[in-house]
Amino acid sequence: MDNNLKKLNEIGIALSTEKDINSLLELIVDEAMNITNADGATLYQIIDHNTRLKFEISKNITLDWNFVGISEEKFFPVKLYNPDTGEPNRENVSAYCALTGETVNVKDAYNEKGFDFSGLKGFDEKFSYKSVSLLNVPLKDHENNILGVLQLVNSIDKTKNKIIPFKKSVVSLIESITSQAAVALNNTILIKNLEDVFKSLIQYTVKAIDAKTHHTAGHSSRVAKLTRKMAESINEINKGPYKSINYSKDELEEIWIAGLMHDVGKIGTPEHILDKKNKIDGSKFEIVENRFKYIKSIYKLTLDKKLIDNKIKELDSDFALVKSINKQEYISKEQKKDLDIIFKKTYFDGFTDKKYLTDEEFNCLLIEKGNLTESERKIMQDHIIHTETLLNRLQFPEKLENVPIYANAHHESMDGKGYPNGLSADEIPLPARMMAITDVWDAVTAQDRPYRPPVPYERACKIIKEEAENGKLDKELVELFINKEIGKKKSHAK
Repeated sequence: MDNNLKKLNEIGIALSTEKDINSLLELIVDEAMNITNADGATLYQIIDHNTRLKFEISKNITLDWNFVGISEEKFFPVKLYNPDTGEPNRENVSAYCALTGETVNVKDAYNEKGFDFSGLKGFDEKFSYKSVSLLNVPLKDHENNILGVLQLVNSIDKTKNKIIPFKKSVVSLIESITSQAAVALNNTILIKNLEDVFKSLIQYTVKAIDAKTHHTAGHSSRVAKLTRKMAESINEINKGPYKSINYSKDELEEIWIAGLMHDVGKIGTPEHILDKKNKIDGSKFEIVENRFKYIKSIYKLTLDKKLIDNKIKELDSDFALVKSINKQEYISKEQKKDLDIIFKKTYFDGFTDKKYLTDEEFNCLLIEKGNLTESERKIMQDHIIHTETLLNRLQFPEKLENVPIYANAHHESMDGKGYPNGLSADEIPLPARMMAITDVWDAVTAQDRPYRPPVPYERACKIIKEEAENGKLDKELVELFINKEIGKKKSHAK
């Protein structure tokens, strides 16, 4: 008895520490088979609002099989109720066990009365097997809810090498094990359901943020997938600086979720900045265009006919340059000089001299890279501050505790000049360095960015190489990204 109590305690500890549902169910089956010397076992889980028993695990030593996570196509679930009459299915021994919560110990299935063993006999005939003794035990949790049924088949007397009935002395022990198992299973299911809800909330939140503008739709998901792909590639490396790094399943999920949430702070970024396509956008550029039309009409009314043609050509040329610079991602030194000349030009509107371009318009057109002014860029960069604030307020489970750390650092640079905290290279976590690369990659290759068309693959590789040379991205990780062709379209399908 002392040995049984010791064994029961050991099993209880093992059940309480196992968090993976399939591993937990397999542990239940294995331990029950060991204690009873059973040749086979099946674990059923109640599904579909307590109407069916689904085969989750089936093992048999003689038949040499070991099925875990069984599909419904392989073994059809046992119906607990007659679909036509709604009557409980008390003829099937496992269904009876699930419906009543009673343990059923069958000495000889071929001579047992009260249950229909035709299905069992058909199984035996198909596989040239003989099912004799059966032990069906319900999995009851602490509130007496039945979560499933454990069926053990053919207890073996190893000294005589023959099938015997399951001993009464081990039945109570198996009932104790299944009771503990049911509580552990219930907790594991509850935790998984909470995790699923949490992940769903994350994904819906990310979709809502991405949907603020169609220009960023799908960005977070793509960054998450590519970053996880990089982490998986690191797992495959057995030499060099990454040879000792091996991300677990939970760590890969943590990296993926950090990627999903890396831009969550954009929920506070105004749409007119997220949607900004040109240096001077929308109605503001219409004002510039209408002003040049107005200047043209003034010249036509006030200038000598001999001067009109040349002046109009010059005006059209000036506007063409303004229009071109407005759409460009970069401005050249020559264009800056020409723009400065245009900025100094004035026209007389009948009351006073006015400039072709306002100070604000001129400064917008002088933006060297991209289309955001310094104030707009500051607002855009502040999304990482909002991300940091939002994520730090969320109570992430322990296995996801690094999500805020990774997401908050994806704009930090290897040269220490990144934001928001100006971290040095050594202070930037490896997953955040990976995310920095995938974030840039998606920004330049995305089909839907308002300020630039997607660049070809080779050009995108060159851009991230240049960013690495300039001290922004991790050189070794960029090399890994390119060598493993992680940015190829095939990597996006996951």
